[in-house]
Amino acid sequence: MRMLLKEDSAHVNGVIERDPSRLVGPFDRVEHQGRIIQARTPRYLMLNKPSGHVSATVDHQHPTVIDLIDEPWKNELHLAGRLDRFTTGLVILTNDSRFSEAMTQPDHRVPKGYKVATYTPISEEAARAFRKGIHFA
Repeated sequence: MRMLLKEDSAHVNGVIERDPSRLVGPFDRVEHQGRIIQARTPRYLMLNKPSGHVSATVDHQHPTVIDLIDEPWKNELHLAGRLDRFTTGLVILTNDSRFSEAMTQPDHRVPKGYKVATYTPISEEAARAFRKGIHFA
């Protein structure tokens, strides 16, 4: 790599790179003599998950949210959060793990809201428990 840097033949994001200690990120474009070595595009998708699909990238029993995407790069994606199989609503998919961690890690305290509809009335006791918050291990 040092030879490539001395020859000015290594480019990172379109700029000649001469620093051998330069850290290259997963979405940096890296070229050598015009040949692309790395050119991963960050992707962010919002999807309205229908009932019956699982929030997973692979499932051998049920259709997944990935199955709903008609793009050649769909298998690069993972979910930033999840909804149960019969729950509908917004899911976010990305190939950017820093973004998904920022959205889902509890210590980042990203607020999330849920609208719930039930077939039968919810008891006042259950409503109080929901207002207080329910911890899922």
